[in-house]
Amino acid sequence: MQNIITVGEEYVPVEQIAYIEPFEPPANGQFKSDKPWKGRVVLLNRESVLTEDTPHDFAEANEFRFLPEDNVATNPMISSASGALSRPTTSTQASPTRPSSSGVTRKVTPAASCCSQNPKR
Repeated sequence: MQNIITVGEEYVPVEQIAYIEPFEPPANGQFKSDKPWKGRVVLLNRESVLTEDTPHDFAEANEFRFLPEDNVATNPMISSASGALSRPTTSTQASPTRPSSSGVTRKVTPAASCCSQNPKR
């Protein structure tokens, strides 16, 4: 597997790619392009880059996993079990956990509230 993948005119480090999904132009017709975009490469930071490859073609060319029932290609280097997709916590105190809809347990950081502490008067 390559370390850098060329997507259109951009160079993308393979470890920054989360998945590739089909590209569907907005229904409002405001998106105009002379290129036949077929896929959206979604990065870990949630930015995306359009590609002329379908998710299936991208998966074959770059050794990604292809999920035909979802028409999505996933990066085999990324795994939620490894913690690569989890966000680091800045607190040193223990946080409660809650399972997400995917079944993965994630730390829950309670939101600060203006009323949660005794106000000084």
